[in-house]
Amino acid sequence: MNVRLHSYLQHPAAQNAERRYSSTAALGELQAERRKLDSLQAADGGAFDTNPTVGAIDVVSPGHGMSVPGRVQASWQGNSRSGSLTREEDLFLDVAGRRTLKTLTETHFTPFGMSLSSATEGPDGVRVRRVETDTSEPSLCYTETYFIARES
Repeated sequence: MNVRLHSYLQHPAAQNAERRYSSTAALGELQAERRKLDSLQAADGGAFDTNPTVGAIDVVSPGHGMSVPGRVQASWQGNSRSGSLTREEDLFLDVAGRRTLKTLTETHFTPFGMSLSSATEGPDGVRVRRVETDTSEPSLCYTETYFIARES
């Protein structure tokens, strides 16, 4: 696990996380994460969700009228039914070209769902999210969020 993401998950603010149980929201996130991994594997020449693969990709987008500049680095192993996907995403919204937002995401897939941990670092602090999805028991699906304020 990414060291910074791990430290955010262990932060004392995690004890005050807001937890929302919603199978609809969690299952929607599961489908979105599975599509991301499937598309990355397909772009890397892998078979669509059949053979477990290992791969990595680093894409820089200079931005244009319809998108902001950014960078996505991702690595994966396995597939979207049994595997993992790790991503670092940077958005450059600052005119001077400095990184404005950085999102660290780790997703672990199982045949019955996923565990997702994500932290978005911004100028005011860090927003942390955890999503647990279990398709065999939808009542266990939840999203947890909390904020870690930047120290002045």
